[in-house]
Amino acid sequence: MKINPRLWDACNEIEAYEVQEFDGRKIEIYMMSQIDGVKDEFVMQKGQFATWSSVDGVNYRLIIEDGYYEEVKDLYRKDINKIWIEYWDVCDNLYKRFSRFCIYPIMIIAVILCIISIAFGSYLGKFGSYIIIAVLIVMFIGMFALNRVLKKKQNDEHTKSRKQIYDILGEDKFNKLVEKQKNYMDKYFDDLYKDKGDKDPYEFTEEDENVASNEQTKETAEETKAEENTDEAKEETKAEEVKEETKAEEVKAEETQQDENIEKAKEETNASSDKIEE
Repeated sequence: MKINPRLWDACNEIEAYEVQEFDGRKIEIYMMSQIDGVKDEFVMQKGQFATWSSVDGVNYRLIIEDGYYEEVKDLYRKDINKIWIEYWDVCDNLYKRFSRFCIYPIMIIAVILCIISIAFGSYLGKFGSYIIIAVLIVMFIGMFALNRVLKKKQNDEHTKSRKQIYDILGEDKFNKLVEKQKNYMDKYFDDLYKDKGDKDPYEFTEEDENVASNEQTKETAEETKAEENTDEAKEETKAEEVKEETKAEEVKAEETQQDENIEKAKEETNASSDKIEE
């Protein structure tokens, strides 16, 4: 079973940090700091502090982050690693059995049916195309279902392996190692942010709170100023309206006075005319 063959090749020219041997098999342990780019790829991008590599399914290489290994070394001692190698063996056997008895037969049957449909296309007519499409759909559904079954079986084996490790270490020690594992990972990323002068993008700090408060104060001040300007504008508009009304009243008074003067002049003219006639 091949696992990360690229990492296997990257370790060829490097001396292993530790070597574990059992049943004629070998586990070589390497630190991530020994290989360029591995820590960025697995720790930073994937959150993995340890990864396995193999090209033959017999011997394995464990590439692990330096500080993490020292912190939870008991999780990677020889008898524990032997359990994980046996787990990989079971997964490899499961994959080979599924391929031999399920995946390959389905593919062969699908190919044969497609060839028959094409060969007798002149007799089948448009039904030949329907048959090919149906065969391909059934094949993909079957492959998808088998893949899910395979993954479930692998997950079950993973659970069994964890149970074996739990039994070997004991409840108290196992739980302490899991807690140390979690604490180390959390501290690693916390220190990483501090070293880079960055902050967790999801963390809301006191500085963020002050900035938000200042922004809110600024928005409130702008809203208050806008309201004051609106009030001033309303008062100015009202004053203009009063001024216009006053001006209109003055014009009306002038027009009234002019009308009165005209009426008075008419009366005087009529009086003069009456006097002349007498």
